[in-house]
Amino acid sequence: MLDLVEIACPNCLAPINLQNHSNNTISCEACNSNFLLEGHLCHKCNAYYKDEVDNCGVCGVALTRTCGKCKTTNWAGDEYCKSCGVSMDLIDVTIKGFHEQTMRHKATRIEQIREVRAKQEAVSKQRMAEFQRIEMERRADILRNKVDQQKQDRRNLILTGTLIFGVLIVLVGIALSF
Repeated sequence: MLDLVEIACPNCLAPINLQNHSNNTISCEACNSNFLLEGHLCHKCNAYYKDEVDNCGVCGVALTRTCGKCKTTNWAGDEYCKSCGVSMDLIDVTIKGFHEQTMRHKATRIEQIREVRAKQEAVSKQRMAEFQRIEMERRADILRNKVDQQKQDRRNLILTGTLIFGVLIVLVGIALSF
């Protein structure tokens, strides 16, 4: 890393103050020529880097960004990815990231809702099976009670018939004795 403040114009060798330039296009006031400065300048402190580095060694600002589409490393000042051409504008990247995060959150919530509904349905089926079992037992009890009642009614009918028959015999016996 070089902390350049001034460079010589490649055409006329006049000094050019880099602090007056915020991008890679350099203009020489002496000869009015324009040229690109190879390498990168930190967009915050204007430190010059011939090779690509991730962060400025002077001020610590990030000098590279990764393309969200093709994962190519680009200089932080690039508007478009040097590999695939997608916009590297921070607002576009932020909006896209927010949209992707929102979609992931939505997908997660939908999956959670599906899981809760599946659990509720399983519990509901279990509860319904329990209610059906209880209803079957209740109906079996009713049927047993009905059968027991019919047996009791038959016994009572037989006892009543026997009693009436006995009373008739006694009455006939009394009537015959007069």
